[in-house]
Amino acid sequence: MSVRSLQGSNTLFDAEKHKLGLVIGYANNLFFDLNYQYRIVLIQPQFYYSLLKKDFLELDLLFQPQFNTTVFGEEKSNFSQNPGIEFGLNVGPLVRIKPKKNAVVSYYASISAGPHYISGAPSRQSSGFIFSGNAFGGINILIAESLFLDLRAGYRHISNAGIKEPNAGVENTVFNIGFIFIP
Repeated sequence: MSVRSLQGSNTLFDAEKHKLGLVIGYANNLFFDLNYQYRIVLIQPQFYYSLLKKDFLELDLLFQPQFNTTVFGEEKSNFSQNPGIEFGLNVGPLVRIKPKKNAVVSYYASISAGPHYISGAPSRQSSGFIFSGNAFGGINILIAESLFLDLRAGYRHISNAGIKEPNAGVENTVFNIGFIFIP
């Protein structure tokens, strides 16, 4: 099926359908001048609950459960590789814009937060119960009827809101790839 024939069919704005997705990703604090490492492989199923659709704008509530593997340690130059896991749920609004009617591409931005558990972290952050806050932007590209490629990049911060010391937080740049499906 050609892109031209897909333009008239299912866009992310069609009908009143909710959407399902799955993204995998990688996060690192490579772009921050910090003296610790915290690398993550992210696995994130997604459920988009449609709140509003108007012309070229859509507002969804995004539910994003996660199960992530981590590697962390002190001193970037002499990185000790300690394995860990994370799991939790982020929830937040996602605003999507399509550039024109029947577009096969749409752009979006989202912020989300939620409770998580981490099994370990660099010495600046206590392990256990934490919160994860995220801000990201991305693009969706129609690749088949009701199936979209999802590419995104963003920023992630985890800390425990002062519940337990230490609580200096962990910063990451995140890159994800995945798919969205309209059931």
